[in-house]
Amino acid sequence: MSGASPRRHAPDPAREAARRRDGRFGVQARDEATAVALPEQPAVAPEGPPRTASGRPPIYPPPTDLAQPVTCGKCHGDGTYTYSSGAAGACSRCGGAGQVEGSRKARAERAAYAATTRALFDAARSRSHETYQAALQLREEDPDRFARALASHTAGHPRVLEALDDFRQTALRARGDRLAEHRWLKQWTPPAPGTDTPDGAFGTCKQVSAAYTDHLRRAGYDAEWIQVAGLRRPAPDAHPSWTEIEPAHWQHYLTRIRYPDGRLHYVDWTMRQFSPTASWPSTSDHDRHEQTWDTTYDIPHQALDQYLQERR
Repeated sequence: MSGASPRRHAPDPAREAARRRDGRFGVQARDEATAVALPEQPAVAPEGPPRTASGRPPIYPPPTDLAQPVTCGKCHGDGTYTYSSGAAGACSRCGGAGQVEGSRKARAERAAYAATTRALFDAARSRSHETYQAALQLREEDPDRFARALASHTAGHPRVLEALDDFRQTALRARGDRLAEHRWLKQWTPPAPGTDTPDGAFGTCKQVSAAYTDHLRRAGYDAEWIQVAGLRRPAPDAHPSWTEIEPAHWQHYLTRIRYPDGRLHYVDWTMRQFSPTASWPSTSDHDRHEQTWDTTYDIPHQALDQYLQERR
């Protein structure tokens, strides 16, 4: 018996198949047996703002504290149309969400403001182009002061337009960018003596304009001495010496300055003989000058030099 070989049993086919199955898939089998059911994870939202089904960002309702005075399209009463989350809004009086037509009171206020503003601009334009520009400038730069001027004009205050002229003159002297156009005014030192009064302006008209033109020419400006005739606008406050002469026959002297780009500008130190409240000096562009005077005569430089020689 000792020399006999050990007995070998035939393998069990079912057990061998199970062994092979467990050896190859044992880990997966254990995981499946011990797996814990986890909740389904939500889809990760893409980067950026949320999108609707069409791919566009959603339109969020206005904040809940946003209230606007409106006229309800349902009860047609003036109330507060308060927006709420998820709803278009509700009227504070009837709770309706009808079509918002806008406040009747607000519409009336806007219409009244537009009418009074138009009236002020029309009055300023009828006075002068400079006054109209002053009204536009005041509305842009100082809305509070413009509102006061508007209220004064509506109440019939007589000096509103004159105040606009004063505002523009002050702005021209205060702002360096606009003084660049009038830098040649600083070349006259001292300012034309005596021309700030109607009497002085009338008596020194020709002399002052000639001296100012010569002064600018010596300073390198393209200045010309000119004579004008025929005042187009009435001058009820003109110097008494003009009362016996028809305005169409009035004559005057001033200085014309030509810019390098061809623009023409006119300087008048003695305009106060025609209007005591005129600017000092009075300046105008070419269009404004043609609206004021009928005829313009160019005086030759030789005549200017001869006149100045005679005055010395």
